[in-house]
Amino acid sequence: MTLRPSFGGSTAGLIVGILLMLSSGLDTTSAGRARAIGGLVAVIGSLIYRSAKRTTLGVARPSVIRRAMEGLGVIAVIAIIGLQPDVLYFIREDPVPNLVIPLWGLIAFLCAKVGSAEPKSSPQLEESS
Repeated sequence: MTLRPSFGGSTAGLIVGILLMLSSGLDTTSAGRARAIGGLVAVIGSLIYRSAKRTTLGVARPSVIRRAMEGLGVIAVIAIIGLQPDVLYFIREDPVPNLVIPLWGLIAFLCAKVGSAEPKSSPQLEESS
């Protein structure tokens, strides 16, 4: 029996990101801006995580274009947050879209990038076999 890779976490991140961006609509207040930024960063983070996971699991072949797009995604996440005027104020006042969501996306990407495609087996399962 072969297991199909699951991408439920990145799909949920995409849905939440899109909903956040849609909910910001034409809201020009700081709350609307924060939702738009959080949504955009969640979408980019989910896409780069999914790409790294697909490569790590062997579902997609690693290519120069894939690596370049992942790198651009990481740079985009950092730039979207880092290039805001008075970024420390925004992180302090509204940490979820300005700190938590970007860190979540970048940490998930790094975990998928360094993860192994081989399933981990526990010692208890090996003894009972």
